[in-house]
Amino acid sequence: MNLFLKKLNLIKYMNFIDYENNGFYFPLKVISENESLNICNQLENLVNKSDIDINKIYSNPNYLIPDIYNITISKIIINCVETLIGENIYVLEAVLFVKEPYTDDFISWHQDLTYWGFDSDCVVTAWVSLNGSNQENGCMRFIIGSQNEGIVDHKETYEKNNMLSRGQVIKDKIDESKSIIVKLNPGEMSLHHGKLFHSSERNKSKNKRVGLAIRYISSDMKHQSGHKFYSHHISGKKNTDNFISTPPPKKNISIVDLKIVDLKENIMKRIYNKNI
Repeated sequence: MNLFLKKLNLIKYMNFIDYENNGFYFPLKVISENESLNICNQLENLVNKSDIDINKIYSNPNYLIPDIYNITISKIIINCVETLIGENIYVLEAVLFVKEPYTDDFISWHQDLTYWGFDSDCVVTAWVSLNGSNQENGCMRFIIGSQNEGIVDHKETYEKNNMLSRGQVIKDKIDESKSIIVKLNPGEMSLHHGKLFHSSERNKSKNKRVGLAIRYISSDMKHQSGHKFYSHHISGKKNTDNFISTPPPKKNISIVDLKIVDLKENIMKRIYNKNI
């Protein structure tokens, strides 16, 4: 199917022009509300019963939980992503962003691509709300059209309650009057460009806010370090020069999958010097 027909077919899912102009699109229904809430409850039970470090689970859910992996290969998401970045796709990572009730955790204004170190911007983030995301519980905010600013300067704060790995924040003052609130129901998602300015505030509600951020990346992208990344191949052609394809999880938090996560995290530590 050529690109024109793909865009035409995409109309039933999203407005491609809105994404191109604004740098984002939402809401899009990915899974039913019941299914989404069931996965959220399953996650809660797994975390409570497991001896595994909670951060390892939240940072690698698509490697450890089949139901999370299945969201990453949703046909609705993949149809949209293929049109935006091409048919040859890997999931670079999937991360659970969980804000507990009445906590000070937040995410500062930033761009996803700032520290990634890849040679192009053929990447899109799908952010799936598992139990609803609104202004009270700290939903995302986007600055309309900010993906056109290119990569801007950030500073690293390592602030205690900042959920980003470096506490990175855009140096220049953000005109928040240009921001839009990203309200999502359970099972809905937003899509945003890797250069879009975005953030989220504290959870002021009595309920958890659970979101799944999935980073889709073109197989043509190469990391400047020369390292290969452990990733799930999702569609199109594989690129064994840039990526190491990993199998999907067969059951929740298996020993086999934990070993793959350890290999993946060791590479990430070498590349980014991260305390994973």
